[in-house]
Amino acid sequence: MFVFKDPAGEPMSVPKQVFLWAWPLLPSAIAWARFGTTWGLFEGIAVYSWWLTTIFGRAGAVSWLRRHLITTFVLFVFVFASLFFALPALLLGNVLSVGWCWALGLSAGLIVTALLWPAQRRFWARLDG
Repeated sequence: MFVFKDPAGEPMSVPKQVFLWAWPLLPSAIAWARFGTTWGLFEGIAVYSWWLTTIFGRAGAVSWLRRHLITTFVLFVFVFASLFFALPALLLGNVLSVGWCWALGLSAGLIVTALLWPAQRRFWARLDG
């Protein structure tokens, strides 16, 4: 069974479980409300794919990401872009097309990843000892 656990390894409370399973529905609901069912499904699939991989992925995935830095950078850009797509869709979806909202989300994802990348590399270096 897929259960979120706290750092001590104990299952989290039911309200926390519900929140952690349901929060990715928010960006997809925003995309659905602004651009229709197809974009809502695409956004939901995009967010849940990296969310579930992060939560239930194997430890080997982390070491693979650390060995393939260019691919990891690109994946991080798209992870952030999938989150940031919902913001322009919510605020500007009545004025801008879906393409412009996606471009703004992708730009924000690239900027955030570029700003966080040095800290991520330092964190991985600290793990290596």
